[in-house]
Amino acid sequence: MQLRPQFHHIDAQTELERRQSREPTATRSVDPRAIHMTVKPTVDGEEETTDTMAERIRAVQEEPWRKLEYVDEDSVDAWELYNDNLFVEAKETLPQLVSSMTGSEYLDTISAPRAPAKLARLSKLRNKA
Repeated sequence: MQLRPQFHHIDAQTELERRQSREPTATRSVDPRAIHMTVKPTVDGEEETTDTMAERIRAVQEEPWRKLEYVDEDSVDAWELYNDNLFVEAKETLPQLVSSMTGSEYLDTISAPRAPAKLARLSKLRNKA
């Protein structure tokens, strides 16, 4: 079986809900108006994209189909691939992750500021251990 994701039905449902939630069209003017498109600058080195949604949809639809072979999860082939690809046998040869931060410093960096009362309680618990 060959499947390709297509989201036209989701877009159509969203548009239908938008139209149903609007006021009756009799109070609105139906005159055409110009649309001015702007592009926001990239933030922190994000990749700048200039393609439109239509180009993205076209690229997805032109993507070549791939034939997939489905195998029962309890078959011998499935278990062999599972064991070969999801387990590391020589852990000693793998590079080790090294960080200049402790676990607490890392959490403080990525989290919201901690309350002083909670920090005092946390340090008491650490001292007991």
